[in-house]
Amino acid sequence: VNSQTLLCNADLGGAGLTDGVAWDASDDTLYISPDVDLSVFQISLGTMGNGPACTLLNTISPQNAWGVADGSVSGVAIGANSTLYIGRTHEILSSSDDGRSWQRVSTLPRSPLRRAAELSRMACRLIRHEIRALARLSDGSFVAANRQGVYHGRAGDDVFQRSQTETGDL
Repeated sequence: VNSQTLLCNADLGGAGLTDGVAWDASDDTLYISPDVDLSVFQISLGTMGNGPACTLLNTISPQNAWGVADGSVSGVAIGANSTLYIGRTHEILSSSDDGRSWQRVSTLPRSPLRRAAELSRMACRLIRHEIRALARLSDGSFVAANRQGVYHGRAGDDVFQRSQTETGDL
């Protein structure tokens, strides 16, 4: 078994904290989403001809219809064919063309107060409205978490459902 420790002293996005990390097995790269950032950064692990470890390969910034970076990226996941999935406030979006276009996958449920907060990026940050963790499971479904709970769903579900766990006898 080979193991390697990767230490990158890259100040991606200008923040020392990371919201999301995903490994793309197809090209052995990492996708990193710094805290409070509009982009996802793809970096080399120093294998498969991608250049030295920690080399910045790509910057992906979701944009609105006017070409302006649109919304903080939080959770990050990789799916089949290197499809990139991101959490952005309450939504999960996907791109299979390196961020040139985005499709809505689904959303997490939210109260009227949280919907009103979506008008302000600062309000979303203050109430921790965004998706904090995102994972794509082997069956193609997703698990996403925010401050309100953990949710499960499939691409195309209008809204993910809160996960339930049987506690049994404690």
